[in-house]
Amino acid sequence: AIIGGGASGAVTLDILIKENSFEKIDLFERRSSPGGIWLLDEEADDLKIPPGATAAELDPAINIPVEVLKIKQGLGESIKLPRSFVRRQQRFTQTPAYAGIRTNIPEKFMTYSDKPNWKYLDKPDVDTLTTRDAVVNYIEDYIGPNKDHVTYNTTVEKINKIGDSYELYLRQETNTVNEDGEKFDVWWKENYDAIVIATGHYHIPKIPDIPGLKEVFNNYPEKIEHAKSYRNNEKYKSKTVIVVGSRASGADISNQIALVAKNVYNSRRTEYRFSPRQLSVAENAVTAPVISRYELTNDGFKVHFENGLVIVNPDYVIYGTGYSFSYPFVRDLYPNFTNGHVVNSFQHTFFKDDPLISTVGIPTDGLSFRIFEYQAVLVSRFYAGKIKLPSKEEQQKWLDQLYKKYGETRAFYTIGIEKAISYREDLTELGGGVAPLNGNGRPFPILTLAELEE
Repeated sequence: AIIGGGASGAVTLDILIKENSFEKIDLFERRSSPGGIWLLDEEADDLKIPPGATAAELDPAINIPVEVLKIKQGLGESIKLPRSFVRRQQRFTQTPAYAGIRTNIPEKFMTYSDKPNWKYLDKPDVDTLTTRDAVVNYIEDYIGPNKDHVTYNTTVEKINKIGDSYELYLRQETNTVNEDGEKFDVWWKENYDAIVIATGHYHIPKIPDIPGLKEVFNNYPEKIEHAKSYRNNEKYKSKTVIVVGSRASGADISNQIALVAKNVYNSRRTEYRFSPRQLSVAENAVTAPVISRYELTNDGFKVHFENGLVIVNPDYVIYGTGYSFSYPFVRDLYPNFTNGHVVNSFQHTFFKDDPLISTVGIPTDGLSFRIFEYQAVLVSRFYAGKIKLPSKEEQQKWLDQLYKKYGETRAFYTIGIEKAISYREDLTELGGGVAPLNGNGRPFPILTLAELEE
């Protein structure tokens, strides 16, 4: 089973099918169409993210209804239950996509090797980037030939392990309603021999616990936002806005808001070298250092920066400070699977304690889709029994070295330009070489240093 129909899920499905070694391959996607984070939700959820809140606090596993627990596996049983049961908590199904967003990774790295071009580049004379809808179309076209393996509107709510088999609790949203207009969902169970988690990592917003921020949030929750809720710049017209974050979304949102706002302060810890976006040169756009603390006052609050700058009563503070990994469906089975970071995943792909649960799509930054392809080829060969992984001791040694160097930071799973060649070589070597093994399956892509340096 594959969980997720975005970029990593689409390529994993295709590669597993081409391996021609598996009796059943199913992909479950909780949205109504493929595309992952590139799908656009016109109206954003009104997310209220407490500073310092963990993924486990924000995105807990739901309690499986008793009626579902009683379903007998293998008999084709299912049950309909009111959706209100699930809607008691935020599920973070919406994406962070917003109007005007473009890619920030070149075409050759944000496509798969067997289909290396988007349908169009919106600014071909400027760069090899494109628009959000072009990426969605690309993923739709890629997954299309394999559509019979895909079930949409379906969430994996829980995974159990019974012997060597994984039991998935599945919930599919329907448009069936009762006499009160309440919608029902269909619940059922399926068993699989292996799992690929391809749900991405842009779902659970993360806001750091800056001194004084919790007090400000408790008193003015409407003032503290996360970039995931940003859709366009309309509400920020003539406002004073602080945008925290130097990565792609922070710079891009700052630039959009600067077109209409009174003042924009983009608080940056470092420059994001992989993004071609720079802060607007408009007079109302200012680059600011790190926020050191917040201070409640009698008539609002102050924001103090490390250089002594103080902003009094900003209209909004938008945090573009990233996301936590969250897999609530596996939390009961393996509580150590993630703590907001994924630090028990060998080569960012195989869960060390149970490698038949793998993740495709964890690595961030420079190489995107192409790295997902490498991971998927490796997973398909392992699941087909063609290769073996190093011992648990060797896997732990690899993890310890990485953890010692980066700790629980984004850099732990960042595969940028500097790491790309060695990571590619490691996965290819683990997978038995570039060519397909035993005549079936996809080859590993070829990625050269010259391509990276262009």
